[in-house]
Amino acid sequence: MLILYVLREERVLWADGAHYVSQILTNREFFLVDFSRAAADLLLQLPLVSALGAGVADLAWLKFAFGLPSFVLVPLFMTLCIWMAGPSQSSLSYPLATVAAGMMSTELLVIHESRVALALFWPVLFALLDPLRRRSTVVVGAFLSVPFIAAYESAIVLGPILAYAAFERLRRETAPSQRRAAATCLCSAFLATLVALESIIRPTHPQNLALFRESWKVVLEGGSTG
Repeated sequence: MLILYVLREERVLWADGAHYVSQILTNREFFLVDFSRAAADLLLQLPLVSALGAGVADLAWLKFAFGLPSFVLVPLFMTLCIWMAGPSQSSLSYPLATVAAGMMSTELLVIHESRVALALFWPVLFALLDPLRRRSTVVVGAFLSVPFIAAYESAIVLGPILAYAAFERLRRETAPSQRRAAATCLCSAFLATLVALESIIRPTHPQNLALFRESWKVVLEGGSTG
């Protein structure tokens, strides 16, 4: 009900959302700005671009198609985590804490690509740490790790975590198919870290580097940027 309410209220059109929609509707194609966020933007914009390609012209339905992915991220990735956690359901407190501490800060700007990065990160990590060591979970994790390569600059921190988990799974795994899946996760995590690093050092918008430094100053030293 909450998802339907926020879609009806068009919260997704707040701030950058309106600009994204206007660009997509005008050019009838994906609106991509930064390579480091390209996969996240593709996933978020796919329903709208697909609807346009299918001939949908009703603006209300087009806005619905644009807004839906942003609001189903949390239910989808939590469902995957519940499945992948197996008997270790207590570990679900970690992604839930991320929702409370991280994703809620972007509830107004719901098209923020960082939400996609987290929605990919947790299922991949849970797949690698699956206590039952199921082939199905690690294969799904490998599939989800590919768009993580270009999801958001937060991969500078999240990427190494996935890389370590993938390395440990690869080191202990004996089944060939699961080793390939773990290797895919390892490569994706490594590439995601490099893509994020390159984007931070040479951002599309130079002011982003100053904002990145300022945010870390707040984290390391405390205080406020305001």
